[in-house]
Amino acid sequence: MPSHVVAMGTTDDHPSREGTMETNRIGSFLRAFAAPLAILLVASSCTFGNDSTEYPAFPVTLPPTTSPSQNPDSPSIESTTTTVPAEPQVIVISPDDDASSIVDDAPEGTTFEFLPGIHRRFSVGPRNGTTFIGQEGAVLSGATLLTDAVETEGGWRFDGFEFTGVDHGTCIDEYEGCGLSQDLFFDDVMMWQVTDAADLAEGTWYWEGSSIYVFDDPTNRRVELSIDEYAFRRDSSDVTIRDLLIEKYATPAQSGAVQAQEPGNGARGVGWLVEDVEIRGAHGAGIRTGDETIVRRVYSHHNGQMGISVSGGTNVLVEDSEFAFNNIAGFRWAWEAGGSKFTRTDGLVIRGNYAHDNIGPGLWTDI
Repeated sequence: MPSHVVAMGTTDDHPSREGTMETNRIGSFLRAFAAPLAILLVASSCTFGNDSTEYPAFPVTLPPTTSPSQNPDSPSIESTTTTVPAEPQVIVISPDDDASSIVDDAPEGTTFEFLPGIHRRFSVGPRNGTTFIGQEGAVLSGATLLTDAVETEGGWRFDGFEFTGVDHGTCIDEYEGCGLSQDLFFDDVMMWQVTDAADLAEGTWYWEGSSIYVFDDPTNRRVELSIDEYAFRRDSSDVTIRDLLIEKYATPAQSGAVQAQEPGNGARGVGWLVEDVEIRGAHGAGIRTGDETIVRRVYSHHNGQMGISVSGGTNVLVEDSEFAFNNIAGFRWAWEAGGSKFTRTDGLVIRGNYAHDNIGPGLWTDI
């Protein structure tokens, strides 16, 4: 116990003589003023609270002695109210809901829980402190279904789809389609995009004007076209994404379907946690981190360019994750493609990860 702290309940249970004398003097003083004090209290009609009285917090706004209606020259006085922060709310979202609008309209600190099923065309800029959790079987998708195929002489055609993506990246030799960010999927398989109608063959597709051409018969197949660039992208702080399957986003090369950063080399978010998430079918990278991002037990696979991109940022942790079968869109790996790429970082920690079957380096640090 510090020397300046006095313990209660010492062995000396009797007050000292000096203490008794002091108490007697105080008692005499109070008796001398007891009667006048009683008269003063009665005359003033004041009420004094005891120790249990609850006093209002300061500042206290007093009412005016003259109301504005009695004296027009008197300024109005508004009452001061204290706003009590609402409890963080949990919003449950079903596949039939407009999930993007629900998230955009909710305040900071909200938790969103996604019910099983495909939540199509989901794309948000998450606010600070928001949490996104999926029940088993919950899927966030950036793709739309294609129906009403028309049979043609050399295959099949879907009409009414204008290209809205971007063209960015360096491709393998004798190929020009890797940078086109929108992808076509047959039963969850990303098809190879050709840029010349003469190259249309099994497993490929071609875009001309507002029509999409395929060689394979789409009958009784699930055909999807990626539209949205990202599921999550913003420079917000303390965002948590957990237990979700995120798929089929038209993410440009060097960007992520889950991105804690503004586009390009914009401002980075801080403190994102991406945990127990599967990401597949993004055209660029599955994830792009910010500052103090934690990526844990993530399976990022079959993406067009790479599994994860860490471009700048401090104290990024990537652990117990798997990056596999990436760069299936035909990027030149020496430009940037494969399992991962980490550049211009400070405090980067990579541990316990499994990178395999990527077309390009599994783990690549640079610059």
